[in-house]
Amino acid sequence: MLKLLGNIDGFKAYQAAVDTLYALADRLRASPGRFFFGPTPSSLDALLFGHLIFYRHSSVAAPVLRDKVDQLQVLARYVDGILSDFFNTEMPPPPIADASSWSEAAQGHSSQSKPVPTVEEVRMWHGSQYWLAGAAAAVGAYVLLGGQYFTITNVDDDAEDVAEDDDEEEVQLG
Repeated sequence: MLKLLGNIDGFKAYQAAVDTLYALADRLRASPGRFFFGPTPSSLDALLFGHLIFYRHSSVAAPVLRDKVDQLQVLARYVDGILSDFFNTEMPPPPIADASSWSEAAQGHSSQSKPVPTVEEVRMWHGSQYWLAGAAAAVGAYVLLGGQYFTITNVDDDAEDVAEDDDEEEVQLG
């Protein structure tokens, strides 16, 4: 899983999110009402509102997504309309745009390619994988052999004979 996530370019991921916001804005413009499926909100509207309000008013939302929601007027009106119609509380103002602590990709800038790991980094990664495998084996051995979760018992031949005798008695009676 780490290998899959490690190969994702942050800029491309944020660009895909921005493209999705454009598609959502286009869909809202084409809607016959002010919500996705007409004049009344649906569960999809609730889901979209949750995401958009997070992007717009959360201090931990990526700056590129916050800016894009504010730039797309249809999305901004959508959020403001739901806030005014369904919620009686005032939302705090959007956070001050301090993107200096964010990565280049989160700010909407293309990122450089990742450097090739050094021999020492590769050796350390392999060592951590071996340690993790050893820890998993130790936990597995504890669970299997500890006797607290599983009980390993031997079945005696005598117990099987007694069970067979009981079956024979039933047959004779029946």
